[in-house]
Amino acid sequence: MLDLKKLAKIRFGMSEVPKIGGQPGTYDKRIIAACEAARDGQVHYFPHVQPSRGTACVYLATSQSRPDRVKTLESVVSYAHMKYGVQQCLGVATEPIGAGRSYDFIVTRRPPPPALLEQLKTFDDPFSSKVPL
Repeated sequence: MLDLKKLAKIRFGMSEVPKIGGQPGTYDKRIIAACEAARDGQVHYFPHVQPSRGTACVYLATSQSRPDRVKTLESVVSYAHMKYGVQQCLGVATEPIGAGRSYDFIVTRRPPPPALLEQLKTFDDPFSSKVPL
């Protein structure tokens, strides 16, 4: 079973934990904080972008139903792929911390199709805040 510590180490096949803001362990803390915050019924997510590698990762925690959670994940991953112009984007979604948890993953290796790109350009930037939403 995949636990939060293992999940925090997922980075396109790398075993090291990404450092956000140069602080070791900050990534795991943000994941756990998002899972705890998601108890409020809101959607909490944040991106991690590595321009030199052409990769981005979006982590999402929400109490939405699984079908809605997957739709939300697809949307924010597509937006991240478009916004950051990366070659591939990984999305991970889960439920708030509590009794049991499931995970959904999505990987994009191509930009969104033109029709979706046009639609995404009309949205407010979901990553404009440095605070997890």
